[in-house]
This record gives sequence, structure tokens and C-alpha cells, in this order.
Amino acid sequence: QLEVGTTVNWLALVKGQLGKSGEALALHRREVSIYESVLEHEPNNAQAKNRLAIALQFEGDQHRISGEIGASIAAYDRSIALNSELRALEPDNTEWQQTEVGGRLSQAENMIYAGRMSESRKLVEQAASLLTRMIFTDPTNTEWSRKLRARELTNRALLALAEGDLRDAGRFSAKTVALVDESDEQAVTTRPASARRIAGDVQMRLQRPDRARALWTKALDQLPDYPGADATRYVLLKRLGRSEEAAQVAARLDRRGYRHPAYLRER
Repeated sequence: QLEVGTTVNWLALVKGQLGKSGEALALHRREVSIYESVLEHEPNNAQAKNRLAIALQFEGDQHRISGEIGASIAAYDRSIALNSELRALEPDNTEWQQTEVGGRLSQAENMIYAGRMSESRKLVEQAASLLTRMIFTDPTNTEWSRKLRARELTNRALLALAEGDLRDAGRFSAKTVALVDESDEQAVTTRPASARRIAGDVQMRLQRPDRARALWTKALDQLPDYPGADATRYVLLKRLGRSEEAAQVAARLDRRGYRHPAYLRER
């Protein structure tokens, strides 16, 4: 059963990268049901519980892409609760802690979109505390710690930007760019481009258009060429005044039913 869940997860991720969010959501729900079925018969199966927590996060991501923030928050709440149970069983298990840290950071992003800033800040602080503990326990794994720290700083920058604290937004976004530039994932995710997009937004708010444009231009160059990057591509093209190209990308996103709150805000 666990192996079947792994296969379904792989198929769902492929569908997500191709921009087929409806199909990806259906597959992640199937994956969730597989692990739930295992736990019905083996309620103490820690591996199944961890996989269920991860599958719920993927389900939450697809709900967010569809604009269903309430459903995304509910999925992440379940995931975080499961990981808290696992952490109580093995406090030093960094694999389980990594899943929980990622879940709390994604939920913090959800809370920003929901306008629940104090809850977002609390989740970021909880994630940061866990991450510090993880790094102390396993200081050799710098790649995952760097990625999670970059996500933490991104949330801090988004919170500061939403609340008009441009000094902190600038500080956190600059640190995020520096961290993602050290990563080995430059060509495979939108994270480096997204970091520069946010840093550019901060610079524009600080009335530094030349710096903003330079950051957005490099971000566009960094974007991987697959449909899952289209939302970030649309925002960057719009920021750079390339309206016709942005409209073409938006048309593709609209046909796919893409309704991520950050995208809708830009539309």
C-alpha cells in the first residue's frame, strides 16, 4: 500500500508540473485515502502517518492553486497535527521535523492570503524554532536547512511587505536571495526567481525602480521552462511592462483554472 501511495504521489507531481491542477488534486486525494486506509488497520504505523502528513501538504498546495484557501488551511492543519504526534514519538527524527517545518511555513503563507497576519507570524516563529533545533541535531545537512531557512525568510519578507515594514522586507528578501543563490536547485524550481521577484517588489516600494527592474529581469531569466512556472512568469512579465506576453501567459493559466490568491491579486 505504501508503495502504491508513492507511485500515485509521483503521478500527481507530474500532473502538477504540467499545470493540470485538477488531476493533481484528485491524485493527491487518492494518495491521502491510501495512507488513511493503512492507518485504519495499523494506527501506530509511523511511516504511513508521515506519508499521510506529506500527502496532505500536497493536497493543501493544490487547493491553494485552485483558490480554495479554507480547504488548504484545513489540509495543512491535519498535516501539522500528525507531525506533532510523530515529533512526540521521536523528538530527534529530523526527517519528520523537516516535514513539520515545511508544513508550518506553507500554512504561514496561507494565513497571509487569508489576512490572518498574527497567526502567520506565530507559525513562522514555530517553524524557525524547530528548524534551529534540527540544524543543531544534524548540522551536516546544509542543503535542506538552507532551503527551509530561505522559505522562512520569504515568509518574513512577505509579512513585512504586507504590513508596510519596508526596512524588514528589504532585509529579509535580500537574505532570501543570497540563500537561494547558494542552492543546487537553480534550474529545477521557481524558488530563486520568486525570491528575486519579491526583492524587486520591495525595491519598487522603496522607489528604486532600476534595482527592481534588474531583479525582475534576472528572475525571469532564472525561471524553468515548464507550465508550473507560468504564474511567476506572468507576474514578472507584467512587472517588466511586457503586457502582450503577460496576457498570453494569463490566458493559459485561466484555461487551466489557476486561481492562486497571489495570481488573482495581480489580475
